[in-house]
Amino acid sequence: MTTSGAPVSLEVSNVAFLRNENVILNDVRFSLAPGELLQIDGANGSGKSTLLRILAGLLDATEGDIVWRGGDCALTPAQIRDNLTYLGHKNAIKDDLSSLENLDYITLLKRSHSGIPACEALRMFNLAHTAQTPTGRLSAGQKRKIALSRLLVSATRCWLLDEPFTALDQDGKKILEGIIKHHVDTGGMVVFATHQAMEIEGCNVRHYHLDPS
Repeated sequence: MTTSGAPVSLEVSNVAFLRNENVILNDVRFSLAPGELLQIDGANGSGKSTLLRILAGLLDATEGDIVWRGGDCALTPAQIRDNLTYLGHKNAIKDDLSSLENLDYITLLKRSHSGIPACEALRMFNLAHTAQTPTGRLSAGQKRKIALSRLLVSATRCWLLDEPFTALDQDGKKILEGIIKHHVDTGGMVVFATHQAMEIEGCNVRHYHLDPS
């Protein structure tokens, strides 16, 4: 698995988010450098998913600054999109397409990058036998693995993952842990959210805790 482009870093300063005058996030501050893994933890309702969506550019922060940098230069919105992959609660796959067709579609969207072939990504998750099967016929765990395979075919510098281990069996969790470790070992960055503290063997996991506002 490879990543492309210059090293990317992230700076988050004084980020707050209000919804209907309710404070969801307040004074969030952290930075992330190439080769780092950051876990956003906290109870349900603490704003973990909201923060990831803000980092992905799907929501605008009420206040504060989020700066993605490639080297010494701030990235443009288009460059930010090209350098990150966001995986939320929903798998964002089409049930009427096969596993392979879903990943081929992602490859087209990320055509400026050169990740591993879709068939190889499925093999790494032990899903080669599902390549031609409509994903609507697959189990929840298999669908999650197909969604996670997007990380391998898109080859982006930063991954934003919301509860990535949901629905995975023990083998699936070990596979994902190995993929995350390889990504950070080769200079990528990962921000993942979960409601409970977790450790990934062989990785130095930094933690940022959110308390419900």
